Amino acid sequence: MKKFLIAVLLLIPLIVVFTLSTSARIVSAQIEIGVERMVITHQGSEVEYVVIDSDEYVDSNKKYTLFVSFTPTFASNKEVEWRSTNTKIAKVKKQGS
Repeated sequence: MKKFLIAVLLLIPLIVVFTLSTSARIVSAQIEIGVERMVITHQGSEVEYVVIDSDEYVDSNKKYTLFVSFTPTFASNKEVEWRSTNTKIAKVKKQGS
């Protein structure tokens, strides 16, 4: 009987640690972490705005590619909507297409 009681008493701290660890993961998964900074880059250089000479791109079928990165990298909402107000001049393609 003493061995059983000792085994149960040794298991209690493990159960408590496991419960706290699991509940911490659940709580942290529900917290929204906002974006503090968004950086847009082209060819490795940060850009604040873009002026494109359409003659350089239209006839040559050349692409102008922008990338975005967020701080912190684990922010909850990292969605960016890319669009062109004039699709005859510029078309927006999703990554990988």
